[in-house]
Amino acid sequence: MSNRYNISAIMAAYNAEKFLEEQLNSLLGQTILPDEFVVCDDGSTDKTLDILEAFSSQAPFPVKILKNVENRGLSSTLNNIIKAAQGDILINLDADDVMLPDRIARILDEFENHPDIGFVFSNAIITDSTCKNSLGEVFQYASSKNLNRSKDHNNDYFFTAIFNPNAYGATLAFKKCFEPLIIPMPCHITSKGTLEGGIASDQWITIMVSAVAPCRIIDKPLLYYRQHDSNLGGAGHKNTVITRALRVLSFFLTDYTKEKNKYETAKTNQLNQLQSIKAKLLSQTEFFFSQEKQLILDKRINHLQTLTSLPSLTWKRWFLVFKEILTIGQHNYAFTRLNILYDLFPAKNKQKIV
Repeated sequence: MSNRYNISAIMAAYNAEKFLEEQLNSLLGQTILPDEFVVCDDGSTDKTLDILEAFSSQAPFPVKILKNVENRGLSSTLNNIIKAAQGDILINLDADDVMLPDRIARILDEFENHPDIGFVFSNAIITDSTCKNSLGEVFQYASSKNLNRSKDHNNDYFFTAIFNPNAYGATLAFKKCFEPLIIPMPCHITSKGTLEGGIASDQWITIMVSAVAPCRIIDKPLLYYRQHDSNLGGAGHKNTVITRALRVLSFFLTDYTKEKNKYETAKTNQLNQLQSIKAKLLSQTEFFFSQEKQLILDKRINHLQTLTSLPSLTWKRWFLVFKEILTIGQHNYAFTRLNILYDLFPAKNKQKIV
């Protein structure tokens, strides 16, 4: 174990019986074991809790099992896990993935060799539900422009975290000392564990920590990132010409007004949450939040403010949209480039978003 850092492996688990034991076995197979394992069963209705309790009885390290009486969602569950964890470094595990044996060791190396960093994330091998067939690597689907930008600018990930995040929670590890910034995360429970279109827990953590500390990016895959029907999130599909054409076709064939209103809601939710982030960063005194990073955050907030108040008059609307594209770049626009179409073409009988 590390002489410098204590390690907490952390996990939120919900109805994970199908894949959980594989992940727990991979935790046991690490070349460096954690000092503790903190896991929360988020109101599962299957045998998840039984599996965790059986593991606890034979694990060679302390296991702390938290229990939610009902399903509370990922962000709420992580809030409690982060509070309960005692380690200096918190390494996140998804219940349905499988770690490579050197994951903890490689993460620990980064923190020990770069003591100023706040978090680390890595590449991962994307697999199907069997965890046997490779579908590529996470960094193949991440924005190469922003990934390279983070690596070339003293590992300053803040711009990427704000505009186009590509750090998956399953690959994330961060320092416990940033808990005052990270929690409480917004707790909005939907079928996907977060406010629709709101800031997900992994993005929230990377925004808050990268606002005050650098990070390290590990190119080597350190886990198998399993894709299946019950994923809360997942790696996207590669943007080939064919997939882009299919997405545009889908755009015109689906219920435009319904999808448009979902997008409007998402913009409003993210705007409100980013404004909350700014207020928290400016009010805290424990960590240094630079003027340069404040300007980056303001740029994103101003961008979303423009997009949430577009005029109905077509020429004015188009002028503002194209101005935003030229100002911040199409690549960093709102959520996806397809959403530019929603901003250019208002839905009929548009509902007001409160």
